[in-house]
Amino acid sequence: MILKRTEEDLILIPGKPMNFLDEFRRIIASNPPRTGKPENWPPSRMKAVWRTP
Repeated sequence: MILKRTEEDLILIPGKPMNFLDEFRRIIASNPPRTGKPENWPPSRMKAVWRTP
């Protein structure tokens, strides 16, 4: 499916049919988008997250 934005609405346009396994393999083999450098939190910060309701 292709999502297209117009001034009033969003339109769903049928895309070309794909083989599920081929598409799955393509997605699994691609590199994931990275938003930044991973950071290792200290235990005190991890525990603060657990305490937050």
